[in-house]
Amino acid sequence: MSLAAAVDEALEKSVVGSFSKVGILARARLWRWSPLDLEPLRGEIALVTGASSGIGLYLAEQLVAAGCDVRLLVRSRAKTENTVKGWPAKYPSGTWRIHEVDTSDLSSIKRFANEIAPEKSISLLVHNAGAITPAYSVNADGIEMTAAAQLVGPYLLTVLLKQQLQAGQGRVLWMASGGLYSESLDLQWLKQPDLNYRGVAAYAKIKRAQLSLMAELAPDLAHEGIMTAALHPGWVDTPGLRQSLPVFGLVMRPWLRSLAQGIDTALWLATAPSDEIEVGEFWFDRRVRSFYKTKSSRASDTPESRKQLVQWCVDASAKYF
Repeated sequence: MSLAAAVDEALEKSVVGSFSKVGILARARLWRWSPLDLEPLRGEIALVTGASSGIGLYLAEQLVAAGCDVRLLVRSRAKTENTVKGWPAKYPSGTWRIHEVDTSDLSSIKRFANEIAPEKSISLLVHNAGAITPAYSVNADGIEMTAAAQLVGPYLLTVLLKQQLQAGQGRVLWMASGGLYSESLDLQWLKQPDLNYRGVAAYAKIKRAQLSLMAELAPDLAHEGIMTAALHPGWVDTPGLRQSLPVFGLVMRPWLRSLAQGIDTALWLATAPSDEIEVGEFWFDRRVRSFYKTKSSRASDTPESRKQLVQWCVDASAKYF
């Protein structure tokens, strides 16, 4: 094992050293990262969900700056228009549109798919929307809100846009969270999420399910020319983190990653040569990482459970196809 690989592995095992800004600063030097080249995205259509604040907003802005035709998918158009009001001056040749899309509302996703249907190709879709829902609630279809917004909604959006993604040799990226390592793939919870509901645990369970869903879908999508991957941004200083985990955010603030550090792997996956990317994998700091840190999570994520998970998403969204 090389010195770089040994240090990287030690960082990964430490968790804090890995997920904090220490990890990305060390790895950038260890692996001699090349500067990001976003030129391949110039003029291409890129979609980012949850683009009204935090990682999603910053990612969308960097894509605009790189010359993409960016579509910001947000719950509040008015709020986002106010947020980006300075962009015309900063990016006079930039192209972007704001679409009001709530990923927890499957009818909203269907309307957006119809709205964007005239576009012939899409090169990038980033499933970034996500938040911790403190109290149990369901959407109009009776699906628990976290599962709707971060699992069923993204699944439906990907399927509805498959033809355009195929035409654009698109890449679909799922923004994961380190919290998934604490949970197993729990199909029973998806069927009865109201039992002993805790928002933080629900978020981690759905992030675990996201990873399994992505991996199960990846081979078929790759056969159609669509690259799919999941990535973890690390611990990033965002409004969402400060609101959902205030104590953690306060204690860790000196060590939290910047937004630029948080989106580095996403931009790298969006632009790296295809032969450098292993599809259906879980990436962190530009390298493939393990799906698991516990025996129980590994044992739960079987081929059969993944198939059942996909079928659950199909059944939950069937009326919108």
